[in-house]
Amino acid sequence: MHAIIERTLADDLAALAEQIQRSTVVVRSGGPGGGSGVIWDADGTIITNAHVVRGEQATVRLADGREFVGAVTLRDERRDLAAIVLDGAADLPAAVIGNSDALRVGQLVVAVGNPLGVVGAVTTGIIHTLSVTEDGPRRLPWVQADVRLAPGNSGG
Repeated sequence: MHAIIERTLADDLAALAEQIQRSTVVVRSGGPGGGSGVIWDADGTIITNAHVVRGEQATVRLADGREFVGAVTLRDERRDLAAIVLDGAADLPAAVIGNSDALRVGQLVVAVGNPLGVVGAVTTGIIHTLSVTEDGPRRLPWVQADVRLAPGNSGG
């Protein structure tokens, strides 16, 4: 006799959330508050928002509780992005990076971050706008989703 296991959308979302939570970190960088970040590669590059990091260093806490101090190696205020490289990190659970060109309006999206000190909080929404903005001679892709984000989710 074979048992049929039926997976539901809720099961799939819960599994996805667990996977993404492992690649999401808490970022603190001088001053009150903090934010979130994403492990971009296994050797310790973290991507976050530029407004999350102040100064040249940041402390990063992984989902498993380990903490690292890293150097802020790139900050683009205009795009609100920053990169942190962690000292002594290896074999970190890097996020699987998707292709934004494959996104479609109406797709379900999931956001993971650390709002108001709640580590690994998950929220969902849908993509409702895909467009391109003009920035002088450059064309910049733009994605908008109706995901509710609280303070501290920035960078997740």
